[in-house]
Parts: sequence; C-alpha cells; structure tokens
Amino acid sequence: MSYYVNCQHQFYSGRYIVEIAYPGIDYAGSDMLATDYPGEGEYDDPREALDAAIKVREALQADHPDEEIGIAFGHFEMVEGEPQDLEELKKEIMEHYASLPKCDRCGKLRDDKEFFVIYGDPDYGKFCSEFCAEEAFTENEEPMEESTTHD
Repeated sequence: MSYYVNCQHQFYSGRYIVEIAYPGIDYAGSDMLATDYPGEGEYDDPREALDAAIKVREALQADHPDEEIGIAFGHFEMVEGEPQDLEELKKEIMEHYASLPKCDRCGKLRDDKEFFVIYGDPDYGKFCSEFCAEEAFTENEEPMEESTTHD
C-alpha cells in the first residue's frame, strides 16, 4: 500500500488542501495543482506521508497566506477531502499504521498481497523481503545433532 501526498485546489469548495491519498495516486482527488512542492509524492509508511504533508502544507501556506489550508487523509476518488484536526489526524494515522501488516521477523511494513514465505507456507510467517524470510528460516532451524561415531 502506498500513500500519495499532493496539493489540491478543490473545484466545489474552492479551498486549498493537502491530501494523503491511499492506497496510492489512483485514489487522489482530481483537483491536483500543477506546482510541485518538496515532499509531494508516494510513501510506503503513513507516518512518513503525514510528516511530508505537514511540510507541504507549510509551503502551500506560504504561497497562499490568506487561505486556511488543512490536511485530509483517505480515499478521494470522485470526492473532495475534508480537512482534519492535526492532532486527530496524527491519532488516526497511528491507528491506521498499527493495523497494517508487518514482517514477522523485523516488524517493518509489508505488503498484504505480495510477501515472502518459507517453503511456500505462510504458517511459517510472512516476511517483507527474501532476506527476512531467509534469516527467519536460519534462526528457527534446529541445529543438526552431532553424530558420535566410534572408530
């Protein structure tokens, strides 16, 4: 899942807003500005997207000092996002992050549809990368008993 940070000048409401659209650019509103502010783009982590959106909002605010510019989070295909209270938005983002699938070895975010497994069996765990799957396999593999042969 990705999070797309972009600036909007909404057609119906006439307000400026910064959106965090997920699961990606396809869910962003249709009123994107052509200007490109530093920080606009795709993020894999919603917390990083929020940090970027705050910086983008500051830059957009500097260009439009008389406007009250908010941040919206969600799916915006065919709708205009509503600005949210920043503290409530931070809480919502943290709850959303907590609900996302994580790697069973390192705890980083992993894709829920594309992940790595051991022996093709997700019961062994779901991992963010081939490296984590291999490391988990190595860490969980029982050492072979040393054979004691007498000559």
